[in-house]
Amino acid sequence: MKLNFCKHAMIMVALLILTGCQLPDNEAESFDDVYDKLEEKAKEAQRIQDYQAAEKYYLIKIDEVRKRQLDEGYYNSPDYERLARFVYLPQGRYDEAADAENKFYELFKNKMVRHEVFWHYGYLSQIYGSKGQYDDARHAVEWLITNADNDVKVAMEDKKNKNDHIPLMNAKAVKFTNAYPNIANYYNTIGDPEKSIKLLQGLVEHSNSVRLMPQNRAKVNNYLATAYYYAGDDVKAEKLFADAAGLNSSAAVGFPQDLSYSYMMLGRIAEHKNDYVAALKSYRTAIAALNMYTKLLYKVEQADVCNEIGRCQLRQGKTAEARAAYTEAIELRKKTTTTTHPNYADALRGLAGVTLCEGNIASATLQAEESLKILDAALVPTHPRITATLIALTSIYEQTGKSEQAAPLKARIETILQKPLGPWKEDFMETAAFYTEQLKKANKPAAAQYLEQLHARQKDKR
Repeated sequence: MKLNFCKHAMIMVALLILTGCQLPDNEAESFDDVYDKLEEKAKEAQRIQDYQAAEKYYLIKIDEVRKRQLDEGYYNSPDYERLARFVYLPQGRYDEAADAENKFYELFKNKMVRHEVFWHYGYLSQIYGSKGQYDDARHAVEWLITNADNDVKVAMEDKKNKNDHIPLMNAKAVKFTNAYPNIANYYNTIGDPEKSIKLLQGLVEHSNSVRLMPQNRAKVNNYLATAYYYAGDDVKAEKLFADAAGLNSSAAVGFPQDLSYSYMMLGRIAEHKNDYVAALKSYRTAIAALNMYTKLLYKVEQADVCNEIGRCQLRQGKTAEARAAYTEAIELRKKTTTTTHPNYADALRGLAGVTLCEGNIASATLQAEESLKILDAALVPTHPRITATLIALTSIYEQTGKSEQAAPLKARIETILQKPLGPWKEDFMETAAFYTEQLKKANKPAAAQYLEQLHARQKDKR
C-alpha cells in the first residue's frame, strides 16, 4: 500500500511539474485536484482563444485518464467535446473536429440527455459542412429534421395524455434553438437560401411568441438576415441586421460576437451601394463591439472583420490601408494559433492582391500559393470557397508567363463551378473582377477575357 502511494505521488509530482501547477507544502494533490486544475487552465486558454494551449491541456487530461484506466466516458468525453467544438472547429481542423466529436458521442451516448444528442448532430453538420463533406452534413441535418419534428409531436401527445416523457417546452426549445439554425446553415451552404428563409421565418415567429430576451431575438434576426443576404434580398437583410444590432445594444448583457456580426454584414450591404464611408464605419463599429468588455477576447472575430476592412480598402485602391488591415488579421490569427483556418487563407489571398498592386509579383505568388495550401489542407478539393484563391493564383501565374502552372488550376475552377458557389459567390465574383483589371493592366488580354467569361457565366447562378 505504501509503495502504491509513493508511485501515485511520484506520478502526481511529474504531472504537476508538466502542467505548471504548484504542489502544496505537505502532500501531493489528489488526481481529481490535478484534473480540475488542468481543466481550469484548458478552459481559460479556450476563453482567451489560445487554442494551442487549450489543446495541450485537454490532451494531457485525456492521456492521464487512460494511463490510470479510469472511466473515459466520465472523465474524457467532455474533453473530446470541447476539443471538437471549441478548439479544432475554430482552427479549421475539421477532420480532427469530426473525430473528436464522434469520439465524444461514442463514449457518452448512453448517458446523453435528449438535447445533447441534438447538439452533437448540430455540430457534426457544422463540421462536415465547413469542410465541404456535404453528404455527411446532409445525413446529420436529416437526423435533426426528422427528430426535431417527431419530438414535438411526441411531446404534444405526452401533454395531452399528461405524460412528461418529453416536455413540450423542451422539445420546442431544442427544435428552434438548435435544429433549425443548423438546418438553415446547411441550406445556405449548399446554395439554397430560400429553404433557409422558410425555415427561419418559423423560428422568428416562435421567438416572438415566447418573448425571448433581446440578445436572443437578435441572434434569431441574424440567422434570417443572413439567409436573405445570400438570397440577394439586401433590403430585408439590412432591416433585420439593423434590428438585431439594436436589440443587442439594448440588452443588459449583449452578445458581442452577434453584435459585431450584425455590423459587419451591414458593412457588406453598404458596399453593395458603393457607400464605402458607411461600410468602413460599420466595420469599425463591429470591432468596437468585440472590444466592449475587454481586448483579450474575440481576437479571431476581430481578424475576420479586419479581412472585411482590407477587402473594402483594396476595392477602393487604397493599398496601404488594405495592407494594414490584412496584416492585422494575419497577426491575430497567428496569436490564436488559427493559421490552419480558411479565413486565414482568405487574409493571405487578400494580401497577395495588395502585394501584386504594389508590383511585387514574387511575394504575391508566395502568398497566394500559401493560401491555396491552407485551403487544400482544410477542405475537400472541390469546396466552392477555394475558387477565389484559384482565380488569384491562376492570374498571377498568367502574369508571370507560367501558363502551364495555371492550366490545372483552371481545370479545378471549372469542376467546382458545376455546383452552386453558395455563400462564396460574392467573393468569387469580386476576385474575378479584381484580377480581370490586373490582367488588363499587365497586357494579358486572353487571360483577362477568360475571367470575364467566368464572371458572366456565374452572374445569374447561385
